[in-house]
Amino acid sequence: MENLGEARLTARSGATLFFGSGLVALGNSAAPRVLGVSGVDVGRLRIVGSLALVSALVVLLVPWTRLRPRAQIAVALWGLVLLLACGQWTGYAATGQAPSAYPVFFMLIFGWLGLTQPRFTSLLFAPVVVLGCGWLTATTPHVSVSFAGLLVAVCSSLLIAETIAWAMARSRRHAQDLRTLVSASSDLREVLNLAEGAELASVSTRAVLHADRVELLVLESGVVPVVPDDRTPTPLFGLAAAAAATGVPYGDREGLAIPLVGPSGVIAVVIAFGVTRDPITDQIVQLLSSEFGGRLEQLRLLEALGEQTLRDAVTGVGSRRHADALIAGLQPDDSLLLIDVDHFKRINDTRGHVGGDRLLEQLGSHLRSGLRDRDSVARYGGDEFLVRLRTNDGDSLEIARRLLDSWIATGDVPTFSVGIAVHGRGADPKTTFAEADRALYISKREGRARIAVV
Repeated sequence: MENLGEARLTARSGATLFFGSGLVALGNSAAPRVLGVSGVDVGRLRIVGSLALVSALVVLLVPWTRLRPRAQIAVALWGLVLLLACGQWTGYAATGQAPSAYPVFFMLIFGWLGLTQPRFTSLLFAPVVVLGCGWLTATTPHVSVSFAGLLVAVCSSLLIAETIAWAMARSRRHAQDLRTLVSASSDLREVLNLAEGAELASVSTRAVLHADRVELLVLESGVVPVVPDDRTPTPLFGLAAAAAATGVPYGDREGLAIPLVGPSGVIAVVIAFGVTRDPITDQIVQLLSSEFGGRLEQLRLLEALGEQTLRDAVTGVGSRRHADALIAGLQPDDSLLLIDVDHFKRINDTRGHVGGDRLLEQLGSHLRSGLRDRDSVARYGGDEFLVRLRTNDGDSLEIARRLLDSWIATGDVPTFSVGIAVHGRGADPKTTFAEADRALYISKREGRARIAVV
């Protein structure tokens, strides 16, 4: 789209330049005495005017997107050729209108270069114009415009062209920044966790703002975290704290703190270094703040919801969904432990359901604290817990015995029974679970507070 837009600008502005010049030439040829150009060759002037009109049509039809960007300079070169030909071939440079007309036409040509071409292109084009002016003044009889006057016109036009080129380059850069921001915002919607989202937001902020480097601080409860080490200057965290508190950017090139604001408030703060602030950049910063902040808050909420679905609300260990994931993730030689509280119905009958929940919470905490991987335990259902042990965790029977003995040693608590099954290579995880369930039944049948392995 960017190339298409530039091509349209080249075609339309170039066509306008040629069309206007053609009308001026044909108008002068229609009433040379009235317009002060008596003495010109009217026939030749009409030919030049007609060529300019045809050139306007050609410029519109040329497929500029298929050509190299520098090919567009041909428009300026052809315009210069027509201008010089009009002056020398038709005798227009010897008329009284020439001293005022040529500076205007030079400004139009150079202005077109500034509008459509990169900066400093007009500087490269200027020597060609100067040579053309020298040829015009040297070969046109009774020329009314001096070479010095044309040189002043070229220099003035050059300044105008570079000013326009600078403004257009700035405009194109901001347009590209907005495209980068839109693309980054779209990419951010494909990310599924907060860590990846924060990393992408950091990289995208650096690209959009052309920063030397950036640092991103994800806030906890809307508070900027404590300075992690002595390498990070304390004043920067002061800027981050101010941005987090007010929701507006703080700082300058030495460090610009940008709050990423979601629906509920500031979710993170980006500190960008080497960013020059101006009205357009400030607008981009505001868009970046809301776009990135909104998505990061969504990711945080998604993670929180995901954590809730994987965590049992009563015991604090993994939920049934997490238990299913532990079973599905069994690897060869892993051990699966099924743990069931002995005579749990008596607990509910004597202590009530609140007492039963309290007991399950204590057992869940006990199992998590006694395992190397705290996330390897889950509540399968009711008073039944599931533990997955990797081969490097140790002997499953010894671990189960240690968990049972340390639980009984805590005081007046009911015992539990354990069934253990080892996952074989190529075995179905569901089959391994069924084996562990069978082992649990055996331990219950043998008197409870037992451990059975199949």
